[in-house]
Amino acid sequence: MKRKLSTSDDLIGCVCIFNSHEDFSVYEAIYAGYDDNLNLIIMCEHTDSDESDYDCATCAVLNKSEAKKLAKRFKVTLLNLPFEIADSMSEWDELVCPLPSDVRNCFKEITECLIDEGCHFRIKRKSAQNGYVTC
Repeated sequence: MKRKLSTSDDLIGCVCIFNSHEDFSVYEAIYAGYDDNLNLIIMCEHTDSDESDYDCATCAVLNKSEAKKLAKRFKVTLLNLPFEIADSMSEWDELVCPLPSDVRNCFKEITECLIDEGCHFRIKRKSAQNGYVTC
């Protein structure tokens, strides 16, 4: 049975890493947290308030053992790992009126950092009803 992709509301210990300006009709945000199996999920959610057919998400998923290794390298607890990732991306918060493209660039930087740290992860996508995917 294929498992449904989580939403940010489903994540345990969820923290928002970065988001686009909330006044735009298209809003994107990156979240980090855990699913029920303690897999680390870094999720880029795309929400279109005008056309919900475009709502979708892309996730970088690290299994529990990979998340534990990353937390150990960062010298933080597993519970604090999402906060550590958010803190390492804090320079993105300096952007004034960030666009959804800025959020996608931040997500790309996070995945590149995971690769640099030697992490193994998989990308999971929940495409929009019309087939659109955010990144």
